[in-house]
Amino acid sequence: MLPWCDKGPELNVDMKPCKETQLLEVPSSDTTGIGSWSIVASEAGVLLLCLLAAYSVVLLYLCRKTIDGQLPLPSRSLRGRLLFGMGVAAILPTLSLGMVLSERTLDNATRRSAVRLEQDIYSIARSVDLFLDKHRSAIINLAATLEAMGQLEPRNIERWLYLHHGNYGDFLTMLAANSESEVVAATVMRQGEPQLLQDVVERIGDRSFFQQPMMDGRPYLSNAFEGRCLVTDPIIAVSAAVHWAGGKRWGIVEGSLDLQAFANFEKRHTSFLEASIVILDESDQVIYATPDTGLESLQRMTGHPLLETSQDTNDGEAFVLEYAPGSGSELQSFMAVAMTVANGWHVFVQLPLRSVLADRRDELQVIATWFIFAISIATALALALASSIAVPIRQLSQAVSKLDPKSGGDSFSAPRQSPSELLPVFQHLQESGNRLRRSYRELESAFESGERLRAELNQVLASREREIDERTKELREANVELERLNAVDSLTGLSNRRRLSEFLPQVWSSARRENAPVSVLVIDVDHFKAFNDRYGHLAGDDCLRSIAKALATAARRPLDLVARFGGEEFVVLLFDTVLSGALDVAEEVRRSIEELKIPHEASARGFVTVSIGVYSMTPGRTADPKRLIATADSALYAAKEHNRNCIGYMENGQLWICSPGVPPRRAEIRDVHRVDDH
Repeated sequence: MLPWCDKGPELNVDMKPCKETQLLEVPSSDTTGIGSWSIVASEAGVLLLCLLAAYSVVLLYLCRKTIDGQLPLPSRSLRGRLLFGMGVAAILPTLSLGMVLSERTLDNATRRSAVRLEQDIYSIARSVDLFLDKHRSAIINLAATLEAMGQLEPRNIERWLYLHHGNYGDFLTMLAANSESEVVAATVMRQGEPQLLQDVVERIGDRSFFQQPMMDGRPYLSNAFEGRCLVTDPIIAVSAAVHWAGGKRWGIVEGSLDLQAFANFEKRHTSFLEASIVILDESDQVIYATPDTGLESLQRMTGHPLLETSQDTNDGEAFVLEYAPGSGSELQSFMAVAMTVANGWHVFVQLPLRSVLADRRDELQVIATWFIFAISIATALALALASSIAVPIRQLSQAVSKLDPKSGGDSFSAPRQSPSELLPVFQHLQESGNRLRRSYRELESAFESGERLRAELNQVLASREREIDERTKELREANVELERLNAVDSLTGLSNRRRLSEFLPQVWSSARRENAPVSVLVIDVDHFKAFNDRYGHLAGDDCLRSIAKALATAARRPLDLVARFGGEEFVVLLFDTVLSGALDVAEEVRRSIEELKIPHEASARGFVTVSIGVYSMTPGRTADPKRLIATADSALYAAKEHNRNCIGYMENGQLWICSPGVPPRRAEIRDVHRVDDH
């Protein structure tokens, strides 16, 4: 079965942008001469540039060897040197660059043409897939319609066959055959209108488009072949099985595609007038080929240079080849690109290389004309500038040489026969020289004063910087101490509730990132109000400090925290601790406080005890850390309802109470209210 039939309507042509096209070599059979000329010009340009580079190195070497540092140039005059420098430094490098770029212009033209061909092949390949998918869907829909109607009499089949054929004019013929391979209905497209064929006596049991759907029940697309029954033109068959209501196959419906329908792709999807397309089926038979290729429908392309060369390149990548397109024709060079579409067909687009090169001939001629014109203008300007600048510059250089601010003030006058335009310049130079000397002396005096002031300012700034550093250090230490005091409970020395509020999101984020559990213990001193009433608030403060000291040992790791939550309540936060570990810590805390034996006559046990609520969870993406403390708080007050001095915890949605010496017991889950400690 063809891969196209297995994949259904999905298109496998990847319409991604074309990657950068590699440079394509122009074959030696290029008859335009542009390729050979551009290569020669490019090589000559590189050679000229190398000679200029070598000459520059020689000049630098000789300049270092001469005593006065003068370059050994062909002319000693300023005018001659300006002309020589303009030619060597501007005109000759520009000329060599233009000669090198002539080849690049040809390469860019070839690359642009290759990119356009690659875009054309993607467009044509997609259109072929869409065209085949459209007509395959038409045959499938016809088969589904007949099955849905359930009326498989010839008259009913003829009516639906006629309606479908009118909607799909690219089918030359359409037919329906029963399981005995007898054609029971058929239509043919004539002058754009479908016509029913009467008394068609034909068996198609030997045709693959009948055998394959009857065998596996799937749609089928054939290779190109010559018709024999309704038409004798080269066609492609698209067929699908028709089933009875019980699932048994009644027969098939088939449509024969006209191969000339593929000619429309050439008109719509090629961006070159001289481009040609070739479409082959899986057996390398020609389905459609542009007439100038010398190929005919159903001709096998096995061994053809176009097919053989394409097998050595990637799909959608341009290549260059030479072959004679027809018998007796001359050898020609082509730029071509190939692509295999989803059903195994091959699509080729080729373009005569002479059209790519000839299109750039005028462009190169225009560039050369403008280049010669630009060089001519540059040469004329160099001559004019050299003549007008040489003498005045020499005179000015002599005058400027006397403008030394450290000199004794020798005056100078304009040389005889100086241009009238330069006389005011010499006068201004003399006046400027005098002002320059005065200004130089004033500047020296101001510079010395400025140096003294700068030294004094540096001393003052250094002193101020030391004072600022000391004040900054003191302020930083005060801020650190203030930050520590803001995070510490003043009575117990533990972290306060503010520190807990800042620390909990950090632990929660770390646990979520590492998928680690977080456990919390909420601890409440039993009957603490009665303790204050009996012993006084000072004794109550001492009691809380003793309990805080016992609790401080519970935080053993960097991400553990013990904090005073408020009043007689404390919270222990344990990172990466499962419920069983948290219960062990809770029991250790309960026992350590019980062992303090702080007297408490208002308590039934005679000493201070605590009740503890425990909860553990692993943070999820949407979990709220407030739920952790809220659930542990509920478990705490469930423990206080069960005679205190015990541990309440939640596990798997169940509330448990753990008392000393008693196995854990389940408690009823309900809204838990705080127990009054009066």
